[in-house]
Amino acid sequence: MGRWLAGTILVVSVVITTWLLRSLEQEKTVISSGVQVSDYTLKNFKTIRLNEQGQMREQLIAQKMIHYEDKSTELVTLEIIFYRQGKVYWTIQAEQGRISADGNEMWLQGNTILWWDGQLDQSRVEILSQDVYLRIDQEYAETSALTTIQNDYTKTQALGAKVFLPKKRIELLSKVRGHYEIH
Repeated sequence: MGRWLAGTILVVSVVITTWLLRSLEQEKTVISSGVQVSDYTLKNFKTIRLNEQGQMREQLIAQKMIHYEDKSTELVTLEIIFYRQGKVYWTIQAEQGRISADGNEMWLQGNTILWWDGQLDQSRVEILSQDVYLRIDQEYAETSALTTIQNDYTKTQALGAKVFLPKKRIELLSKVRGHYEIH
């Protein structure tokens, strides 16, 4: 009877040890799969995208670019410049950003500024916000964060905004407040 008891205890302890080791390996696999591994990193990165006529369409500049195995890209201190007929018509700056694998979607994180310089008697218009989603191919941006639109004479705040870059149209989503100076 003593041998049977010792054998049973030994078999049970082997089964429990095997089960514990397998569950720890599975947990380790889940934890390690959440970590992104970078392919390469570039400093003072700059790229240009041309339109069908060979003219500049967009320019992307970043202090640091980190490319990952899943084809996504992270940017630190970045600027995107949109061109129309060879002239700058929108500029966007952000603290950080993440670009999709196809290069058409971007998630701008931290303080983000979008602006266009006015024509003739118009002043520069700035849009200040955070956590902005940008469709580069559609030239469209949106955010649900607090957004401030300002120029020399006005300041408007709202919670959330949609920006249609080609039309220079801004749609404010909620809780809109404005201050206007008449000259």
